[in-house]
Amino acid sequence: MEDLLRPERLRSQGLFHERFHERFVLPHLKEQGDYTWQVWSALMFQLWHLVFIEQKESEEPTYDCQAIGE
Repeated sequence: MEDLLRPERLRSQGLFHERFHERFVLPHLKEQGDYTWQVWSALMFQLWHLVFIEQKESEEPTYDCQAIGE
């Protein structure tokens, strides 16, 4: 989660404002607020973006559904 939502990544993508990490991710991780929905939604978008947009069309997805369930 921290890698997909780190400020540098957000800045380079240009899809989320880099302050998203400071405003929602850090307080959530430090238990200073419950930003579950914001963090979860951004994380799911980032995973989708990684698998379906960032990977070359000729590549197969590099995620392993079996590993996720373990």
